[in-house]
Amino acid sequence: MKSMLLVDIPTVCPLKVVRVQPPLWAAYLAKYLTADVEYLDGRIEQGAGWTDGGKWWTYGLPIPQLTETIIERQADVIGVHIGVSTEIGIAVQLVNALRQKTNPTILLGGPGVATIPREFLPPELATTQICYTVGIGKPLNIGLLSSDDCDLDILPDRDIWWPKYEETYQEIGHPHSGPPLVRPTLQIKTSDGCGGNCKFCATRSQKLVRRSLGSVKEELRNLQARGIHGIQFEDDNLLGFSLSQAVEGVKVLDAIVEAGFEAIEFSNGLTVRGMLNQPFQEWVRRALERGVQIKVLLPFESASDEMLIATQKPHRRADCDRLLEQLVPLISAGLHLECFLQVAFVIAEGSSVRLEEEATINQTIEWAKVLSGMGIKTNVWSNSSIPGTPQFGPWRTRFPNAPWESLLFSLPSLFYEDEKWREELIARMMVVNTSDRTAAFKPS
Repeated sequence: MKSMLLVDIPTVCPLKVVRVQPPLWAAYLAKYLTADVEYLDGRIEQGAGWTDGGKWWTYGLPIPQLTETIIERQADVIGVHIGVSTEIGIAVQLVNALRQKTNPTILLGGPGVATIPREFLPPELATTQICYTVGIGKPLNIGLLSSDDCDLDILPDRDIWWPKYEETYQEIGHPHSGPPLVRPTLQIKTSDGCGGNCKFCATRSQKLVRRSLGSVKEELRNLQARGIHGIQFEDDNLLGFSLSQAVEGVKVLDAIVEAGFEAIEFSNGLTVRGMLNQPFQEWVRRALERGVQIKVLLPFESASDEMLIATQKPHRRADCDRLLEQLVPLISAGLHLECFLQVAFVIAEGSSVRLEEEATINQTIEWAKVLSGMGIKTNVWSNSSIPGTPQFGPWRTRFPNAPWESLLFSLPSLFYEDEKWREELIARMMVVNTSDRTAAFKPS
């Protein structure tokens, strides 16, 4: 039997303060693969890291040390996970270092590389085998599967990294929503895909599919057996958009409450239209009355209908205001509300782009101040031309030598050519950000 080492490479962040979540992708792969699987998290080993001089911080083992650690494991196959495209530069360094030391079989995977067209890949990676399917329940076609009939209901094998859970992951929390409401908390994924077509999202146009409720309940029992008290959702769009989709999502939420979990967090996975459906709002009230802690992330994106329409978001500002009327009064009952917004949108129009203007940027920043005043922790990002979106091709064509790290959501796009203006925008974002998210540049 072949042996395989799954590796998470160092991650790039806007701050030296970083949070790393347990790798759910590795837990699923360990269940699928017929190989003898080990896992190495290069992001948290010994808490090392380095900086480029101020713009971003790379968190994890230095490449020479990571390379030696990988070689010492003597695996037949090295599976390198690239979670986000900002890590592409790190992946190039690692692949080059490994090839200089040995002649390994390297497989690259993860959304950070699978969403990049080959013509835009660095040459060092373009010649490496890449797994182009991501998500749960989808065959990876890398010759190490027990079957091609991968099932949405397969349960992840968290044993692959469980010994490090208490030591590392639990203490540093989730990068998208800060420390958990209760400890210990673990993430779960009960559906895949969204059904939306937002221009800035890499999961756009993917159909929403769900696991069976029975498999979700079985996973919940497994988590309880490990002593887990809180659940954090990693779904793309748990509630969908329609009433019937929301009803199906609420069945999952009811199961978590009935199982006795103390906290439920949505760092991802909810849409404005989905939350406007009455079954979800009724569920929030029921859960709070039973003493369950709930954290909801409001994906408002922009204060401007002009930008929401341009990016093909399915909601409008009036929908956000209606949702606020329903949820803000529940803050006093214990509901934790966060919100993220984006500014400096880059809108792809064929091979060219249109840039968001100052008027709507200001409108969103001012709205962030209002939302913070309501007791909502608010995070303002810069829109980024990430792979998998229509604006990525124009970005890479225009800036072929730009570092991949410049796609961080904390950095305004290079399409805005005035460097002084970009720095000023970062300062304006820092002032209004009040959330605990890493990307928020939360002022100390």
